Amino acid sequence: MSCHAPDFTRERRGKPISAEVYDLVLPRRIDLLAPPMALQIDKSSLTKPMSLVFYVVSLIGFASIIGMLVTPKDNLRLNVMLHETYNIALIFSTIGFIGLIYILLNVLGFFGLDRNKFMGLYLALSISGWFCFIYQRYDFMLKPLEEYGINLRFKMAAETQKYGQVGDQMVKIPMKSLHPAIHIIGIETETVQAYGGYPFSWKHYSDQLKALEDSGANTVMFDIFFMDYFKDNYGLLHTVESLRDKAPELFAKGQGINLSNAELKARSAYWSERIKKSGNVVVDYGMEVDPSFDPAMLQTPDMKARIAELNKFRIPDQNIVENEYLKDPYLEWVSFPFPPIPAVSRATKGLGAANVKYDGSSANYVMPMVFKWQNRLYPSISLLLACRYYGVDVTKDVEVKLGEYVIIKNIPDKKVSFGIKFGEDNEKDIMTKPNAQRSVRIPINETGMMAINFIGGPYTFPSTKMVELAEQANLKEKTLNTEEYRNKILLTAMYYATGSATTRDMHPSPFSTVTAGIEHHASALNTILMQDFVTYPPAIVNYLLMFLFAAILGFLIPRFNIGVVLVAVGVLSAVFLVEAVIVFKYFKYVHFFLVPYVEVVVILIAVIGYKVLTEEENVKYIRSTFSKFVAKDIVNELLANPESLKLGGEKKELTVFFSDIRGFTTMSESLSPEDLVHLLNEYLSTMTDLVIGYKGTIDKYMGDAIMAFWGAPVPNEDHAYYACITAIVQLEELKKLQDNWAAKGYPIIDIGIGLNSGPAVVGNMGSSHRMDYTVMGDTINLGSRLEGTNKQYGTRIIISQTTYEKVKDRVYTRELDDIRVKGKNEPVRIYELIGLVNPADAEKLRTQVS
Repeated sequence: MSCHAPDFTRERRGKPISAEVYDLVLPRRIDLLAPPMALQIDKSSLTKPMSLVFYVVSLIGFASIIGMLVTPKDNLRLNVMLHETYNIALIFSTIGFIGLIYILLNVLGFFGLDRNKFMGLYLALSISGWFCFIYQRYDFMLKPLEEYGINLRFKMAAETQKYGQVGDQMVKIPMKSLHPAIHIIGIETETVQAYGGYPFSWKHYSDQLKALEDSGANTVMFDIFFMDYFKDNYGLLHTVESLRDKAPELFAKGQGINLSNAELKARSAYWSERIKKSGNVVVDYGMEVDPSFDPAMLQTPDMKARIAELNKFRIPDQNIVENEYLKDPYLEWVSFPFPPIPAVSRATKGLGAANVKYDGSSANYVMPMVFKWQNRLYPSISLLLACRYYGVDVTKDVEVKLGEYVIIKNIPDKKVSFGIKFGEDNEKDIMTKPNAQRSVRIPINETGMMAINFIGGPYTFPSTKMVELAEQANLKEKTLNTEEYRNKILLTAMYYATGSATTRDMHPSPFSTVTAGIEHHASALNTILMQDFVTYPPAIVNYLLMFLFAAILGFLIPRFNIGVVLVAVGVLSAVFLVEAVIVFKYFKYVHFFLVPYVEVVVILIAVIGYKVLTEEENVKYIRSTFSKFVAKDIVNELLANPESLKLGGEKKELTVFFSDIRGFTTMSESLSPEDLVHLLNEYLSTMTDLVIGYKGTIDKYMGDAIMAFWGAPVPNEDHAYYACITAIVQLEELKKLQDNWAAKGYPIIDIGIGLNSGPAVVGNMGSSHRMDYTVMGDTINLGSRLEGTNKQYGTRIIISQTTYEKVKDRVYTRELDDIRVKGKNEPVRIYELIGLVNPADAEKLRTQVS
């Protein structure tokens, strides 16, 4: 096809010269399909019945997921209700997940957006959502891993136990995180053996209290369930047991056993009386958790008497803030209390429940502060001991709001010191962190649990063997200075005793799978007295953290190569590790730790796998589309940076090239169709190789005309010079072709070339069904007109002023004229391109075309 001269008004030295009018038509011969990363669909697919079904199912499915995620696991009532519809909700959720993928792909294709980037983010967020869902409803799968992470942080943040030399012995230096008031009186193996097995006579507990008479201890707590009436009179019981052992010998001698009432009274010794005399004893009891108990047992006179004494120490209703948790029967996890015998209860300064509840977890992390039974609240032994230490009444100075707090109020403003006095007494405020309100706020959950801040593993707290302390009462000269226990809370309990004649009271902790139960209570008490509480955030905070990781990965993976992503993930993981440890160590905040790492691995595998599959498709597209129109190194660069090939238009600075055969119509009439096709293919192949060899991009063929450009899809700052070299070398190669054609008797053909530089819109353009990678704009229009202008001036290559300015120092030109193009007010100066200043550049800058 021949191109006629364009419309323009020619100005020479200010005198206008008219020219013929012409309209250039550019029929397309090569269609470049849109890349596969943009799913091409019809708008109607968004409203098809199947799509509408997916919309509804997706909404139901994701609503069910969100509903189950936000339901607190402690809200037993809602969990029971959800359990009935759980499987149905799970099916809807799965279908909804698939349906939303379908919807998103349709929407992305409709708007022509980058499917890889959006699908990478969507996959990452979806995986994160499923992780949250699994953790919430199938916690046995991920919970052990996260609990291991909690244990790890406790160990990493723990204070190191240090030792000092005292005489010829190494002794523990008290840790700063350990409250000095806490001391364990341990019933360990030596004590059990000394007293002939466990349980032993209550006499030995009485001996312990007798030994502590002048110690000045704040409180003596017994983690012993004093359930049997006959054991209270341990003196008479001891007499009966002694006589029982001697009876066979006395009967063999014909002697009987006779004890007067006065002698019986003299031999009587009541444990409850010893407790009353000491005046600083509290004991604990157990809450039964078996729901299958017979309610009738609570109506027996014995249980009524026991519970009547227990109720003297419950938290009064006026000190309880009513809310939904208090009235919710599903949050009442105990069946009934089983307090000590009334005589012991009346003698003590308080009763506290001692249950430890950790529901199948790998470790215990919480301790009840209050127990809910029949809509009434009873203090735990830990809360009772804290009140005893602060010198306040648990029935008057404690306020409770389930799900939020327990507040110990009215703490006196006084100072206290501990243990044996050496010189000047170093007294400190009874509160570790004093405040103007003189109160301690203990955070609790809906069931009254406080998170324990464990400071160490077994044997962290200072301890004394019970037998060593109790036997001081039977010695003329004491071997222990009991002033060591001044102002301290003494916790008497089973303490790592071994053997068949013992009872096991062990629970796993973050530091050990075998930790004495009394150490759990001691750690809970230490948490309160140190006012150093651990915070476990709401589930939504952990889930947002998971989604944040997913969003970061979903953003990074589709946009960067795998090496960069792995480095970024490594840095992010290291930062997160440091953050988790620091936040826990200094703020006692326990968010998700290890589960996000597993999530990251799964997201990496899934999104990178998706990226690899789609990139293989993109590679095929780029190679098949561009290898015929651009140089091999440009194709390789596009493969390395496919993001440079954006969907839609993008404004770039480039140089456009138009060429056309002169007299093509006349020549075609003198040749047979076969010869014409052969000649045209030989010409176009040669010219195309030159464009590609000099990093140009073939836009399209228009019959015998060629349209190409430089500067896209891969940027090229020297695009004007490459275009000029291409034009000059094309004329040189055309001369060789002309000589070859002349030898074959073919007519001699010539060409005209127009070059123009400037801004243009380049990219995939067209409809949602079919697109071309092409350029458009005024720069392109002027380039096409310059090609036809060669006829008016008898030239072969014309370049515009903008192109000339970019190459003027490296090419030989001849100024032609100032022309005014139709639609433009300002004239455009044009030049004839003659040659290169440095001809060697033609070989130097050329790349081989495969």
